[in-house]
Amino acid sequence: MKILFYFKNLEVSEIVKTFLKKQISKIKKFLPQEENWVEIELKKDKEVKFKKGLFKTKIMVTISKSKLIVAEGEGKDIFSSFSEALDKLKREIQNTKLLKRIRN
Repeated sequence: MKILFYFKNLEVSEIVKTFLKKQISKIKKFLPQEENWVEIELKKDKEVKFKKGLFKTKIMVTISKSKLIVAEGEGKDIFSSFSEALDKLKREIQNTKLLKRIRN
């Protein structure tokens, strides 16, 4: 699994990147053994008026060059926005697997 990071309006240390890689590697068991790409986009909102949080995370997983799964999360810090997006991603992957079983 290849992981790409995109950061907008913030700088992130290597420790945070390592943490994010460890967390995202937990979804390996849900994915097929094929070549998978994971793109993680973290950005900090410049103006926050009546919004849920300052940070937004978007995780995009490309499975075998044909299927794209996207999950987004918001939070007051990087970790809460990332964990919300990761939880949504896990649910989406499991729902996709369930749909495949029903179709077959």
